[in-house]
Amino acid sequence: MSRDGILQEYSSYGISREQEEIWKQEMFEKSFESLNIFDETSVSSLGYLIEHHGANQYFERYINALLQRISEIDNKYMVLRFAENIFFILENLNKNSSLLSRDEKIFGLNAIETLVNIAKVISLPAGYSIPNITFTDNNQDQYINRKLIDIEYKLNIARILK
Repeated sequence: MSRDGILQEYSSYGISREQEEIWKQEMFEKSFESLNIFDETSVSSLGYLIEHHGANQYFERYINALLQRISEIDNKYMVLRFAENIFFILENLNKNSSLLSRDEKIFGLNAIETLVNIAKVISLPAGYSIPNITFTDNNQDQYINRKLIDIEYKLNIARILK
């Protein structure tokens, strides 16, 4: 809010921390209710909220929400993006201080491994184009395979370090 120049005005209303927490919980509940696994923006936005607010209490719920319906996704790119979102949360909740327990970290890594294994056996839907990326040499498949290799590499490094 300070970036938008309204923090001072907001502070003048004297909103209690308890009320802010209630609003935050409501925001997360609404985000989970409206989570659409067929919409990458919906999935990544909820992941960003968890990371941004340091809301580790929603980390496992987020992963479970994805994994419960992952069999409905027939798009390799989307599955890999979900794995990247989980990695993003893992990395950012542990930057300055560890907000995730060891078990939560392992749960996240196991979920990423599950998603990678699923991505290995599915492909892109016919005629699918990755949004917001233009390929000059029609090398979309190469891009996705490189993404898969990168995620596997990060996963292996994380497993070694745990």
